[in-house]
Amino acid sequence: MELTSEQIMLLMMHKWLLGSNAMVTGERINLIWGEDTVAKSTVYGWFKKFDECEESLEDQPRSGRPKEVGRQLCLKQFEENHSLTTHSFLQQQEMGI
Repeated sequence: MELTSEQIMLLMMHKWLLGSNAMVTGERINLIWGEDTVAKSTVYGWFKKFDECEESLEDQPRSGRPKEVGRQLCLKQFEENHSLTTHSFLQQQEMGI
């Protein structure tokens, strides 16, 4: 059985939410689903995207009233739109779209 890119992304997100690191996540996915299921660079890229979302939303100072955007909103946005980039997500939050 071959996994879709969405299924692989959800596996990575699940492991990230549980606190796993990118290296272990990639190794386990490839061990269970086949050696070439996911590239290391893909896993590291997604983990970076997940991490940046949280850090960017919480650590960047902004003018005006501070926004309360939590991890759950960030993850929900990425789950609903798999092509969403961190940059476009942050633009939407800044513009209040």
